[in-house]
This record gives sequence, structure tokens and C-alpha cells, in this order.
Amino acid sequence: PNCTLDKAVRIAKRIRRNVSDTPITLTNGEELSVTISLGTAHYPNNTKRPESLPILADQMLYKAKETGRNKVCFSEKKE
Repeated sequence: PNCTLDKAVRIAKRIRRNVSDTPITLTNGEELSVTISLGTAHYPNNTKRPESLPILADQMLYKAKETGRNKVCFSEKKE
């Protein structure tokens, strides 16, 4: 709530970077590298209907996965 699109994108990028920079240590001591892809959407910048935000964010998540993974994609257009 009360978050601009720019701030939401910065937060998503920070989360993505923190996850990729922090390996997971297994009980046997082995470390696993993990990456994530994130999608963001913003009301009212991207849609006139706030109930469509999860759909737009999901579309952006799949765009991130399809265009290289370990990245953040965000909706820039108005629905």
C-alpha cells in the first residue's frame, strides 16, 4: 500500500539480489545457489481495476522467466 511503481521495482530488485547473493547451506554443509524471478504491477499506473493486479504481476513473472530468469519485470502500460 502507498508504494510507487518505482519503489516497488526497487524493492523487488533488492529481494532478487539478496536471494541470489545468499546461498542456502544444507545440513551436510553443501551450499546451493538460488535465484528468483519477480513480476510487479501497480495500481493505478498499470490498471484501472486493482483486482487485476495479481494477473498483471503473474504475467510479468512469466515474462521474467521467459526472457532470462533471475530478473524483475514490471508492467509499464495501462490496461
